[in-house]
Amino acid sequence: MAAPAALFTAPASLGSRPAVLLAAFENSAAHNRDAADYATPDLIAAIEAARSEDPQSLRAADARLTQAFLSWAHDLATPRGAVPVVTDPEAANPPFDADAALQAAAAAPDLAAHLQALQARHPLYEALVARFDEAIAAGEDRSLLAANLERARALPPAPEHKHIVVDAAGARLWMFEGRRQVGTMKTVIGRPDMPTPLMSGMIRHVVSRPYWNLPEDIVRDSVAPAVLRRGLAEVRARDLEIMSDWSPEATPLDASDVDWQRVASGDQSLRVRQRPGPRNMMGRVKFMLPNELGIYLHDTPKRSDFALARRARSSGCVRLEDAARLATWLFDGNDPLATPGTDRIVPLPAPVPVHISYFTLAPTATGLARNPDIYRRDAAMMLAAR
Repeated sequence: MAAPAALFTAPASLGSRPAVLLAAFENSAAHNRDAADYATPDLIAAIEAARSEDPQSLRAADARLTQAFLSWAHDLATPRGAVPVVTDPEAANPPFDADAALQAAAAAPDLAAHLQALQARHPLYEALVARFDEAIAAGEDRSLLAANLERARALPPAPEHKHIVVDAAGARLWMFEGRRQVGTMKTVIGRPDMPTPLMSGMIRHVVSRPYWNLPEDIVRDSVAPAVLRRGLAEVRARDLEIMSDWSPEATPLDASDVDWQRVASGDQSLRVRQRPGPRNMMGRVKFMLPNELGIYLHDTPKRSDFALARRARSSGCVRLEDAARLATWLFDGNDPLATPGTDRIVPLPAPVPVHISYFTLAPTATGLARNPDIYRRDAAMMLAAR
């Protein structure tokens, strides 16, 4: 689409729009962008030439201003470095749309207000931007702050409705309603050897009182050796069922018919699940966001982990400090566990986006909190954020 004829200049005079745009460029540093990339010498020269009100000079200035605006708006909306795996298109950060950006800018009655609105993204991003100058003045590592700005830029602008952000570095979850944070809780996230991935998906249903299908590596490395040491009573003690296969039609097998030595050596794979109940590692509810990574949020009976400062202890999924509170919030005040039954799928009233990020600098009510780089992601991210 061709640019509108007079996006930043007026037909008969230079107008005020170029100055408004240049003023917006001046704030680029707080967004980890360089104003000099947009307010170039060529652009300034074109603006000066257009002061003659020569029609050709005005058109040339308008073309350069339009291109500078598009570059700036694109860079504001587009993160550098690692971005989440998107497992559901509805949870995606919308790609920059140049045509829509031009149309909106051309139609804006107040360009300054419009450009300010373009700089408003997710509240976590805005909180980092607001503390940028303060952090730099206090001696904060600029490259680390830049890396975390890019992580926050990867979050979609806050939707009107509910959404969840999980900070794997800080082992914390935030609940948002539009732009308003309405709750937070601790989480337990993946161990360094099984890191919780960056991803964006949609919770569409929960499973109440679920079975836990044990990962095959846990069956091989933990369950089978324990059975070989202590006998089949270990299967009963852990409240486990041995299943014939991974299909929905799978049937239980007798544990005595399993060659546990072959399972422990990795020569035989085995589906093992833990029955619902107080010892089930999924707790009373798991929050499903369909994805090929096998990542979801869930309750847990291991409450002592939440007292730890560092809570990287899961196999990649996100364990919740207060799963019941999250469930009640997702169901608009209703309790999906109120109806009896095991392994019961309960659809949400409306799908809710979940964004798993990684903030080694996270905004708080009083400043910025430094979180450990448990997955050693900062070095690559700081390089990409330059």
